Amino acid sequence: MITELKAFAAPPELVKVVLECVCLMMGYKDYDSWRGIQAALGNTKGFAQAVNEFKPQSMSPKVMEKVRKEYLSRPDFNPRKVCSVSMSCAPLCGWVLGNMHIAPVLA
Repeated sequence: MITELKAFAAPPELVKVVLECVCLMMGYKDYDSWRGIQAALGNTKGFAQAVNEFKPQSMSPKVMEKVRKEYLSRPDFNPRKVCSVSMSCAPLCGWVLGNMHIAPVLA
């Protein structure tokens, strides 16, 4: 899944948006460029492990607000729409939604 995503030379916009959001939530600094996202995805095993071990309560209120305003507010930010452009990226969209749902409860 991750190997397929990082192989995009120029990803569909929705793929970039979802991965940008994932990288922001996980604390990657260069999350807003495709090159930065590819670097984060570079260590496929390490990225997958980081996703699996992510603690939603580790996000700052500032990051959570940015995610809500810039990503979750988009009408196309849902797994079904993402799946229409990349089946590999749709689970990460679901991951974002699930973590954003549970983060306030754990904080």
